[in-house]
Amino acid sequence: MPHPCDDGVILGSLGTDPAVAGADAVVSLCHVGWADFPAVPPGDHLEIWLAERPGDNNNPHYAVDQAARAVAALRAEGKRVFLHSRTGQSRAPAVAARYAVISAGLDPGAALGQVCAAIGRPPDQVNPELR
Repeated sequence: MPHPCDDGVILGSLGTDPAVAGADAVVSLCHVGWADFPAVPPGDHLEIWLAERPGDNNNPHYAVDQAARAVAALRAEGKRVFLHSRTGQSRAPAVAARYAVISAGLDPGAALGQVCAAIGRPPDQVNPELR
């Protein structure tokens, strides 16, 4: 589904074909295999791994920020970006919210609320370490 602040960013989960959404770049927030996105050039597929469970990430705020900045950099290049995690329910919304703060100047709480409303998930179900 499109990011609520930027329809050039598509939010999803692993197993979704980014070409269906017209994406030409991918930011993966979970482990992926070499064949998961064969049509995406390696320079347009960035992997920033975040763990789903609280306590399993080193420097989670930094990783979330860097993932959001990667999305912003790809968008600045004119790319349509598919942002995903395994299920698209915690890691992707956290990064999407940070992207909204960076790109649209939203308040972090409001950004997370908008993203979670768009995907139909309560904000309190996002890993608190990533919020």
